[in-house]
Amino acid sequence: MGLRVGTVLIGLLALPVPARADPVFVLGPEAAAANLDLRALERLLLGISRVSAHGTSLELVLPPSHNVALEKCLSLRFKMSMTTFQKHWIRVTLRGAATPPRQLEVAGVLQHLKTHPAAVTVLDHEGVPQSLQMISCEDD
Repeated sequence: MGLRVGTVLIGLLALPVPARADPVFVLGPEAAAANLDLRALERLLLGISRVSAHGTSLELVLPPSHNVALEKCLSLRFKMSMTTFQKHWIRVTLRGAATPPRQLEVAGVLQHLKTHPAAVTVLDHEGVPQSLQMISCEDD
């Protein structure tokens, strides 16, 4: 009996621990120059507006695979799950209200930010070069 309990505990300890993300909006140089605030970034993330207050056309770029930082940002800012976010974008796209975010792997997203200065994404701040402007999803 004792061996079985020990085996179960060891098995539980071996389970992967969810990553603790520190989500940030990452802005390409042109998007950073537009002096975007969190409200403008929220509107971009939900497909409400793709133009900054200064008239800069913005592009939302997101990794297609599991994005812990985006999930945490959605939860913090909108109390929204990833599934609800994906359903939201399906509805917005089918209505023709907005073009869905471009999807690239994380390395591709960072490269895209360098070559497309008006691009914006949500990533964990740990993997973002300091040369790119970051705005925390947790700020108010």
